[in-house]
Amino acid sequence: MQKGYAMNENKNIEHLYNLNIEGLVNLIKQEKEISYSKFCPLIGLEPMKGNSKKSQLKALEQICEYEKVGTKFKFIRLRDEGELSLGSSNTKYSGLIEDILATYLINQDQDIVFFTTLELIDFLGLANKNYLFIKNEHDKWYKRNAIRESCKDDFSMKELNTFLNNAYHVILKPIIRNAIKSMDNKRSVRIQNAYKGFIIDDKENRKYYNILSSQEDGMKFTSITAKILKDCGYDNIQQVHLRGKDTINEFYKMCNVLCKETTNYDGYYDCYAIILNREGLGYYRNQNIDSLKYELNKRIVKRFLIQKDMRKTIAAESQENLIEAFIRTDSKYNFQQDYEDYKTYIWNNWNHRRKK
Repeated sequence: MQKGYAMNENKNIEHLYNLNIEGLVNLIKQEKEISYSKFCPLIGLEPMKGNSKKSQLKALEQICEYEKVGTKFKFIRLRDEGELSLGSSNTKYSGLIEDILATYLINQDQDIVFFTTLELIDFLGLANKNYLFIKNEHDKWYKRNAIRESCKDDFSMKELNTFLNNAYHVILKPIIRNAIKSMDNKRSVRIQNAYKGFIIDDKENRKYYNILSSQEDGMKFTSITAKILKDCGYDNIQQVHLRGKDTINEFYKMCNVLCKETTNYDGYYDCYAIILNREGLGYYRNQNIDSLKYELNKRIVKRFLIQKDMRKTIAAESQENLIEAFIRTDSKYNFQQDYEDYKTYIWNNWNHRRKK
């Protein structure tokens, strides 16, 4: 294996000694789905079977992020330096995430729960309430100005934007995806792709419906997504997400227009169905969910602190303040209150000027 990609001590790393990084980079650039037997020789690896194959894929996942699509693989990106230095820590996140989800389902006496990626970030405590507050773009102008006023000595708005973008796309979303992939059907929970369909009433209120992709309406949503992908010239949804926020919004707007024309819903979006596997529960019944979330958040904070790429555009002190503001669940910041205070100030000031 090439110098610069040596991992921490790992009993699986022996399966990657002949890894060709250049070949792996080429697979990432191609953005194609490829079978295990075909990609192995392209990156200098010997195809294996059984537990050796599992160990090899697990070691490979420490170096790069990939998706499994049926029996094929799609390589997405190389891990950054911070992720590599953590070695196999993704499995540590995954174990805690699985424990939290299983414990919640057991405590609520439920067999299934539906979450979007952002809802999972909130529920699991990967970030705090301030993060969800700023990610919700309702009243965006007031929110941003309230934060600018209350945090002008802590970080700049440019640093805030960079941090939020990296937090989601580089750290939080990959952790969720890796956890979902690693836990699926193995122990206490299994995962299915699902949708949240919604209907808008006369007062612009939305009523949501949780729908498995295997159900009739779910299959309709899948077909709509596939049609819009084809009409726009995309091979898969990842290509849409790589083009940025405006393209993503336009794509789903087109999906919802077709959804409204062909179904009883006004729109939909993707989510996960987390299903309890009662046969694989083991010790999960005695877990304390608050303690699990606290431990998970501690690990996430450490993950942010070693994210060196952010320091190219964010000052070290600002980065620590941003982690405190948006990631630590015991944060001293309260942007909801700052926002309400700011709106009150603006309103009172406007009334005062109008009376004059």
